[in-house]
Amino acid sequence: RDTVHYSIGTKKMRLRGSADVKYKQQRIEAEVIIMDFESSTLTAEGAVDSTGKVGGFPVFTDAGEQFAGETMTYNFKTGRGRVSYGETEVEGGYYYGSRIKRVSENVAYVEQGNFTTCDAPEPHFHFNAPRMKVVMNDKIYLDPVIWYVEDIPVFALPFGLFISTERGRRSGIIMPAPLLTSDRGVVLQNLGYYVAVSDYFDTEFT
Repeated sequence: RDTVHYSIGTKKMRLRGSADVKYKQQRIEAEVIIMDFESSTLTAEGAVDSTGKVGGFPVFTDAGEQFAGETMTYNFKTGRGRVSYGETEVEGGYYYGSRIKRVSENVAYVEQGNFTTCDAPEPHFHFNAPRMKVVMNDKIYLDPVIWYVEDIPVFALPFGLFISTERGRRSGIIMPAPLLTSDRGVVLQNLGYYVAVSDYFDTEFT
């Protein structure tokens, strides 16, 4: 929308102002996108506007999955990318962390990762793990696990666990929603189990 600069010597192109790049089934949108045709890499980031605020943070879309963050790099040849301070929506929740590194089409690693089913801008609760592995449309692995409510650690597990993100109907645990009360402290509500008996019948216990 604003400017496009192309350097013949370095084979780099810089797009500024609501930049939008599409490649096969992939798309990236950001205020600033720099494409390096020599190394087949792309760097996207936000920019400071006239009011002094940073906006236009990059959003990367691939086969329906979205990655968002402050800065983003991606290599079109290897299919690998890195997101700093990223957040991504998956089936049933969101995961985010200080850095997301995508190593293949379906696998990403997250440093200081967090997972939550709360859709508030500042989640009321989340699971934290120094090491997190995300397998798209399958599972999120956390190791070890610390559960936070309103940024207060409630309990920790010294071993890892996984959270299923498979699409479609399936039996499984219903994640509880925490509630802070003045008389009882932290309360868990709606913990349960969902049973998909068949295509025509299901039930849940909470």
